[in-house]
Amino acid sequence: MALVLKTAPESEPITAVLVKSFSRISTSADDTLIGYLITRARRMVEKWTRRQFMPATWQLILDEWPTIIELPRPPLRAVSSIKYVDTAGDSTTWSSDEYQTDSNSEPGRITPAVGYSYPSTRGDLGCITVEYTAGYDDADAVPEEYKQAMYLLVGHWYENREPYAQGKMGELEASLKALIHVDRIPQF
Repeated sequence: MALVLKTAPESEPITAVLVKSFSRISTSADDTLIGYLITRARRMVEKWTRRQFMPATWQLILDEWPTIIELPRPPLRAVSSIKYVDTAGDSTTWSSDEYQTDSNSEPGRITPAVGYSYPSTRGDLGCITVEYTAGYDDADAVPEEYKQAMYLLVGHWYENREPYAQGKMGELEASLKALIHVDRIPQF
């Protein structure tokens, strides 16, 4: 199984204006740095929580059909396509009428629709590709705990540009864990 980011988010769940207010930063000279730190913080908190905050397109690549396809990085917004290499070696798109999608579960799930089964594949490595969009509707829908974790990270990295700030890292880690472990998705 492989998970590949096809299209990255177009925006961030927090803004430089809010980060600067939270961190009491009054200069605009470091806005580019703050933007960079926001993206790094989002990616880190997404990784820790195993979630997708802002809409992005992913490809899940499988070697064979599982009983239920679980799509990492919830919340699931939509399945774009499911392609597979058929027994003749041709790339084929599985009709969306033949499978059902559960976007209410976390992670989202796919199974054959009633009366259908998974199509036969040639059995090559990586012969199945599920393309889907994941992420909350917009920045307002991203849970506040995750945004708070991002504010803490950006503020810490802005003030402490070396890899480790003596004495502060333990406090930061405890604060982050308290915020992000509430709805953390189990590892696949």
